[in-house]
Amino acid sequence: MKPAFPPSVVTIGGNDCMIDRTGKYTPIELVKPEERLEDDLVRLLFARAIGVFNTLCAFKTQAFENMDAFQDLLAEKYGLKRRGGPKGNVTFSSYDGRLQVMIRVSDILSFGPELQTAKEICDECLIEWGASAPPVIRDLIQDAFKTGKAGQVSRDQIFRLLRTEHDDARWKRMQDALRAAIRVDSSKSYIHFRFRPHANANWVTLSLDIAAVPLAGDERTDWKAIADALSLGRAA
Repeated sequence: MKPAFPPSVVTIGGNDCMIDRTGKYTPIELVKPEERLEDDLVRLLFARAIGVFNTLCAFKTQAFENMDAFQDLLAEKYGLKRRGGPKGNVTFSSYDGRLQVMIRVSDILSFGPELQTAKEICDECLIEWGASAPPVIRDLIQDAFKTGKAGQVSRDQIFRLLRTEHDDARWKRMQDALRAAIRVDSSKSYIHFRFRPHANANWVTLSLDIAAVPLAGDERTDWKAIADALSLGRAA
């Protein structure tokens, strides 16, 4: 389905007009020629971008289906029936080790009310320990429960707190409360492509993010090396 963009020029009462930023109709003869050219340019590029977007969506869907089907074949070999969909981080490699396709699954987490209980236990410990509280532990607790602009705590800092050991019995209760607070709201699956010109070269990521894609001729992307890597290792 093609996106329905507002037309550049509309006819109102027999007069050709363009709609400005406030929603008002401006007679076309009052619109500067360079403004019309800019409008045409933006609409042309946006229409092309939608085409690229749809192509990427179709490619991503097909890529996941292909990799999922391959994992089904492997599971069948060992008598396992998979339930479909990516279950974790997986890397697929070409036989010569120069091409890799990676699936990365990231959980979207939130934290329940047990998080406040864990914080109160930490506060109780810090008050009782007083000046004897190790500065590293004090900083760790402060960073774990510090909220950002969106009012959310850092999952990385929370997991650091979970990995930190302490011999106070309350510490384990605090960690139990943290684990109970963790909620997996959803998961996102990502696909990454990377290659290397030869076995000892550094990996180069093939970006499909248009903001990160270099312009043609950029030295960061050696397209010949990619073509060589795709030639089943026959290139040196």
